[in-house]
Amino acid sequence: MRLNIAIIVCLISLATFGQSQTIADRYNFVTIDEGIPKSAITGILQDNDGLIWIATYGEGLYNYNGTDLKAFKQNSTDSTSINSSIVHTIYLDSKDQLWVGTSKGLNLYNRTLNNFTSYNSKGIKDVPVFSINESSKGLLFIGTQAHGLYTLDPITNKMSEIRDALDSNGSKSVINAIVSLPQGNMMIGSNLGLYHYNAEKDILNEQKIGNDKNSYAIQSLSVDENHNIWVGTFSKGLLKLTRNDQGVFSSQQFSFTDKRIFGIKKLNNQTIICATENDGVFVLDTFGNPIYNYTYDKFDPNSIRSNSIWSVFVDNQDRIWLGYYNKGIGVYDKFYDKFHDIQSLPYSTNSLQSPSVTGILQDTDNNLWIGMDGGGIDKYNLKTQEFHHLSDDQNYKSLEKLDIQTLFLDNDENLWAGT
Repeated sequence: MRLNIAIIVCLISLATFGQSQTIADRYNFVTIDEGIPKSAITGILQDNDGLIWIATYGEGLYNYNGTDLKAFKQNSTDSTSINSSIVHTIYLDSKDQLWVGTSKGLNLYNRTLNNFTSYNSKGIKDVPVFSINESSKGLLFIGTQAHGLYTLDPITNKMSEIRDALDSNGSKSVINAIVSLPQGNMMIGSNLGLYHYNAEKDILNEQKIGNDKNSYAIQSLSVDENHNIWVGTFSKGLLKLTRNDQGVFSSQQFSFTDKRIFGIKKLNNQTIICATENDGVFVLDTFGNPIYNYTYDKFDPNSIRSNSIWSVFVDNQDRIWLGYYNKGIGVYDKFYDKFHDIQSLPYSTNSLQSPSVTGILQDTDNNLWIGMDGGGIDKYNLKTQEFHHLSDDQNYKSLEKLDIQTLFLDNDENLWAGT
């Protein structure tokens, strides 16, 4: 018996949908968890040989060559091992020397011997070192947990304690961040606020922000190419400090989060990335406006793995590294990210209606039109990475669960679908 097969053809005008927006690139962070400890990642950097160094809270220090991990942990029977496996900070100086601040002081990594030298000078012996940075004059600044601010001359190994100005208690604070300023000056961020080191007077002063009192508990600092200082606070968002010709700082406050900002990085695309505790990752424009907020979504395998990010780093290939509190490391690589899956995910509305794809077309607005066997037609915006399911649109309700076998786009931007 010969069967007559009916062919249904649907005409859809593409003009009914809005134009796509022009926004910054979105990042797909790939998780590196094989061999990476699940303790907090407190710091990430890259040395001049291209090795990635990873500091952890309790599992020591690691280096990563893209394939293999090598661990450095405290060994009580080896005086040349790192002096503690609780690593608070790592820093690479201008001579490619790796400095490590732990719960028990300061360490220098010896590349030729593949071991560590511990600095046991008075003041920093067995004292937690939370921050390290180098001044424009080549001095190393070492911030401790309420045990003072110190300088180290890497040539002479002379260690000196920085004194406080009258009515300043900066050296008695928890010094979480240090950044270098011109002429050997430094800016210090602590749990008690912001402090300025005057190199000419060799003294630490409380740094006022305009007429504001020094009332911001500070976790992170970053200086951009225009000499603006970006300040990540414990609970009052992000501050942008701009200094006028008289040396007075004015500030702008961006209150997109009330969580602690662990890291701030300015990217080459003129955006700023902020890593937070429990609010995920924010990408901002240079005016402080949030563009994206990356958060963990258990139904999305491409989301970040945790909302608590303790460190953020951008390497020399513009890869973005996220150090999670307890989920390893996430990496965005623009070359790896040239190809990514468009999938049908259970419980996710922002995915394909069906995994059985029968046809794909691209229109002049940079949208993909995807036909599916048993899923109808989806429109996918390549820039925003968002789906529009035609089966959810009242104008095209007849497409629900339709078995689409082929798609065709004519010269008038009409979409033809064969079932």
